[in-house]
Amino acid sequence: MRRRTLCLAGLLPALPALSVRAQTAPRPVTVGFLVGSLAVDQGWIDTFVGRLGELGWKPGSTLTVVTRDVLGDNERAATYAAELVARKVDVIVTFGTPAAQAAKRATSTIPIVLALIADPVASGLVASLTRPGGNITGVDNLQAAAASKRVGLLREMMPSLGRLGILVNPTAQGVVWEMESARAAARAAGLEVVVAEAARPEAIDGALDQLKTAGAINACADPLVARFAPRVNAFGLQARIAVAWSPRPLIDGGALLTYGPDYGDILRRAAGYADRILRGTPPGDLPVEQAVKFDLAVSQGVARTLGIVVPPTVLAAADELLD
Repeated sequence: MRRRTLCLAGLLPALPALSVRAQTAPRPVTVGFLVGSLAVDQGWIDTFVGRLGELGWKPGSTLTVVTRDVLGDNERAATYAAELVARKVDVIVTFGTPAAQAAKRATSTIPIVLALIADPVASGLVASLTRPGGNITGVDNLQAAAASKRVGLLREMMPSLGRLGILVNPTAQGVVWEMESARAAARAAGLEVVVAEAARPEAIDGALDQLKTAGAINACADPLVARFAPRVNAFGLQARIAVAWSPRPLIDGGALLTYGPDYGDILRRAAGYADRILRGTPPGDLPVEQAVKFDLAVSQGVARTLGIVVPPTVLAAADELLD
């Protein structure tokens, strides 16, 4: 079941301008994507490119897309960022903090659009949200704030929850802030917290082993950990431990819920920024926006398997209910 809310406020006045832009034949451009994990991010790339298409940039005609997959490796991020600069792409679009930081180190002239980023000011990517300056702008996903809400949802759905596990890659700066937010929320709720770290692929199984005594797991989805979402979700079902993530696709295969920013909305807005930059607006003149839409998905089937009765308040708040 999917609930959709359509907001028409302010939409109609924007249509004439959008129509004019779509009818203007843009010059051929190349957009380089520096992403954390193609296995996770391909759908987001498609959303971004699809929005550019709506704005008049046609793949194979006026738009060439170049993708580089970091796979959670900071050294690879630096190498691939340099490759995109050498290709003289017109815009670099980054997914994740390490990719964004690598792009910033690689160029101070090619515009960079932050598509999926947590706290670009604290990351040292921009001077401020309102006046980013330089060659970088984009959308802040507010993922750390969403982590606190996820803990609250787990607590509401599991009143007897006593121990929360947090799965995190400690080398991924953005999700470390998410971890701290989740840990603070858990402690405020009187929960015991156990943190399991996985800084490399071979550490995932050992990290999960540390979480066997948790009643629920908040999984912090950096590119490395997100690649193992099916394994984490299967572990949760087998051990009868509720798993919570963000973003929505990671619920598949056994998680109880996902709550976080609407990545589709973020990527469409970021693509709008790329469009403005490609048409001549300096990126430093575009304030960094913040996520405004957040989605909650709940698996009622997993809840039943784990013996969890989903409260009516959570059912009413859910944007999507899976059976």
